[in-house]
Amino acid sequence: MNTENLQRYAYGIVLAACLAFYLPGLFSIPAVDRDESRYAQASRQMLEDRDFVHIRFQDEPRNKKPVGIYWLQAAVVAATGTLADKVVWPFRLPSVVGAMCAVFMTLGLGRRLFDPYTAFWGSLLLASSVLMVVEAHMATTDAVLLATVVASQGALAVIYTRHQAGRSITWRPGLLFWAAQGIGILIKGPVTPLISILTMGMLWIWDRRLTWARHLNVLVGLPLAIAIVLPWFLAMGQGVGGSFIGQAVTEDLLPKLISGHESHGFVPGYYLLLVMATFWPGCFYLLPGLWLAWKDRRDPALRFLLAWLVPTWLFFELMPTKLPHYVLPTYPVLALFTARALTQAAQGRGGRLTGWQARVGLVMFSLVLLVFCAGAALLPYVLEARVLPAGILIPAAGAALLAAFWRYVRQAYVKGVTVSAVLASAVVIGGILQFVFPALGAIWPSREIGRVVAAIEQDRPCADLEIWAVGFDEPSLVFHLGTHTRISSPVQAAERLKENPDVLVIVRDQQAPAFKDHLVKIGGTYRLVDVVRGYDYTKGRRVTLNLFCSGTALVRSASAHSFTVDASHRNPD
Repeated sequence: MNTENLQRYAYGIVLAACLAFYLPGLFSIPAVDRDESRYAQASRQMLEDRDFVHIRFQDEPRNKKPVGIYWLQAAVVAATGTLADKVVWPFRLPSVVGAMCAVFMTLGLGRRLFDPYTAFWGSLLLASSVLMVVEAHMATTDAVLLATVVASQGALAVIYTRHQAGRSITWRPGLLFWAAQGIGILIKGPVTPLISILTMGMLWIWDRRLTWARHLNVLVGLPLAIAIVLPWFLAMGQGVGGSFIGQAVTEDLLPKLISGHESHGFVPGYYLLLVMATFWPGCFYLLPGLWLAWKDRRDPALRFLLAWLVPTWLFFELMPTKLPHYVLPTYPVLALFTARALTQAAQGRGGRLTGWQARVGLVMFSLVLLVFCAGAALLPYVLEARVLPAGILIPAAGAALLAAFWRYVRQAYVKGVTVSAVLASAVVIGGILQFVFPALGAIWPSREIGRVVAAIEQDRPCADLEIWAVGFDEPSLVFHLGTHTRISSPVQAAERLKENPDVLVIVRDQQAPAFKDHLVKIGGTYRLVDVVRGYDYTKGRRVTLNLFCSGTALVRSASAHSFTVDASHRNPD
């Protein structure tokens, strides 16, 4: 495709690619524990309570992240009319849109800084990367946050490079920068400003001056950012006495900076070890991309991107708490560096597919692809002792694409190598998300319980069924069963079941003896309605959940739905 056609059709091709990457599994994968379920449930409660200022998960204030993502999710759910449906896909749509915006802005930024080919391939590598695909499927903050980061950093890049070239700078980049900062703060607090500050600090160290920053128009832009953020903070302060910021800092931010918060502590180097998998498939030419960018660092565009990448990456490597998505704001830089090296290799201007740096990436690409294919084939067998058709077809397709990939490597056909790598992501990752994960009932015990409860409620004349849970408190259970699901102890649940026959108690196997003993002790009776067996991936162990009702209640439902939902069986509708 020549340059003229590429400029004409690039956005349409990238849009189609994003849909191919982000739609598979979006509507069929249940709510994921724990963060996604917490975000989605809190957004649902905003609509249920008609309170769009305070953030709650059941009765507990959720003062960890600002309100922006909850507003976006609540708006989509209200627009689609799906509040009562207990489905998670509407809550994910802001993440899909955020990811697509980040990809499109990366395409635009690449055109500004480099050339149409680098911009096009960079946007595709970003869109297809495993971490980006995963975050686009999650009803959390990170995909939308990335859009605000690319917007603000893109505006900074335009100002910096035009200033370095002695070209005129309009007021628009500065306005975009401050608007993105305000929205970014509403989405995830200080992350977007932090990345910009780190970038500007690195450029100041590098250049020994920041004269270009005057084009940010602080006197106009800063009030704009404050105007975006301040109204909600003022409204929040009136309701909770200004405690939101204090709780967010002391309960969320500081613990992550001081130690491995919530068992997510890892040593520095964690992200370097993961990048070949999380930036797959673009990892196959990442090392040459980084090397060429460093070699040509006198170029203002490359210098800016390095100033974006290096301090941000180091900050998150040094922070004790580590989760894979923390470095997602640097992935547009990795994608553009990789695409620039590929473009130069294709044009014979530097870099080869046979260099040692490229060979490391090519081998890692192949190994990661084989791991994904093996996972598609083996997970159903390990968890449910069965073989899925997708578990055969996905590895077969992956093997064919891997063969094509290496054939193009031997031919030194850069475009063929890149296309086959991106297609491998769409086919293998998309296939896993669409056909493997939704079919694994074992890893979705909350979904299976939701189906059992829905069947019971459909048969019952009484609509006031209370649901209590003992020993299983995953947020997805609350999302699938409703806001008023009670999480309790065996004693509390037993006493409530004796008081009210319209109660269904979900008890984990380990707590079942204590529950039954206390219920019998106080003169109550129980009946086992169903057993749901699955795998609790948040704790890495199998789980057995017993559903009990009163011995004199739900008799018709118990007989009609007296079956075991096992890891290898789907719940009949």
